[in-house]
Amino acid sequence: MYIFQEISSGDDLFTDAAKYKEDEDGLYYEVEATLKTESNKFDDRLIGANPSAEEQVEEADDSAVSGLDVVLENNLVSTSYDKSQFGKLIKSYFAKALESKKDAENLPEIKKRCEKVSKEWYGKYKEMEFFVSKNFGDLTAFSWYTGDREAKMIFFKFGVKKIKC
Repeated sequence: MYIFQEISSGDDLFTDAAKYKEDEDGLYYEVEATLKTESNKFDDRLIGANPSAEEQVEEADDSAVSGLDVVLENNLVSTSYDKSQFGKLIKSYFAKALESKKDAENLPEIKKRCEKVSKEWYGKYKEMEFFVSKNFGDLTAFSWYTGDREAKMIFFKFGVKKIKC
C-alpha cells in the first residue's frame, strides 16, 4: 500500500486505494473521487449490544457529512481562490513541476502540453473546488465533477511524497 503525503506538512492526501494515474509527463497525479455521505450515528449494535425492548434508550443527535471520499478520508479542508489567483497558482505550480524536467529532450513538447492543460483547467474554474491539507499547507488539490457523483482531483507531484507502507 502507498500513502501520498504533502511534503511541507506531512499530511496524508490520498492512498493507492483511490484510483489514480500520473499524467504522461509525470508532473501531477489525477485521482478519481466519489461523492459519499458519512454518518456519525452511533448504534449500540456496533459494540455488540442489543437494544432493550422494555426501555427507551436515549439517542444522540445524528448528523451526516457529504463530500468527496478522498477529501473526507484524508481530512482535506475546502478553501477558495478567485480566478486570477488560480491562474497564477497554476502557472507557478507548472513552473515548479517543470524544474524536474529541465534536462528532458522533449521539454518544448512538455511545456506545450502544460499550457494546453492549464487553459483547460482555467476554463473549468467555475466548476472547481479547492483543498488544502488539514494543517493548511499550500494548495493541495483541486477538483471538478465529471458526473453526478464522480470527480477528478489533481495533486502536483512536486508537492507530494509517495510512501510505501
